[in-house]
Amino acid sequence: MPDFSAFLGQGTHALMLPAWLELTAVVVGSLSGSLVAIDRKLDMTGCVALSLICGLGGGLIRDIIMQKGDVYMLNSTPAILLCVLAGIIVFHFPKAFFRIPNAIEWADIVEVGLFCAAGVSKALGYGLGGVQAVLMGVITGVGGGLLRDACLGDVPRSSRRQTSTPCARSEARSPTLRSMTSPTS
Repeated sequence: MPDFSAFLGQGTHALMLPAWLELTAVVVGSLSGSLVAIDRKLDMTGCVALSLICGLGGGLIRDIIMQKGDVYMLNSTPAILLCVLAGIIVFHFPKAFFRIPNAIEWADIVEVGLFCAAGVSKALGYGLGGVQAVLMGVITGVGGGLLRDACLGDVPRSSRRQTSTPCARSEARSPTLRSMTSPTS
């Protein structure tokens, strides 16, 4: 039986994710935003804007709420450039991405899983407790898509019944979350 008192307490040990994994989350998030922009027939400016919002928005919300450390999107030039590049590529070659059935949904699901793990990892790295870290993971995971949908005047995809269940499952399967509930030596 896992020791939940360690999970609820402050200072849970963190499993820090490598930088390339967080950048992968940013790229997948950017692709998600760009695909929605193409689906909504936005121009290149709208495509790049949604790419930036989806790639960096959830982390921005998390960093503002946590008020610890730096704001990732302001201190990660590679992440910003990758978002812009993803937006431009998807705008110019949308058919390559839409050949994948349900491309937007797949990108959203992968994005949420990666960003949840990144959010939990960052929160634990700053000494937040397990419950707070999971909250920051969820906010990081759904924040960019929520901002995207709000900018478009849509109901957030993460709140729709058909997408919220797979997103929650991706959070529950996070290796960071599993490491928080396993006994420490």
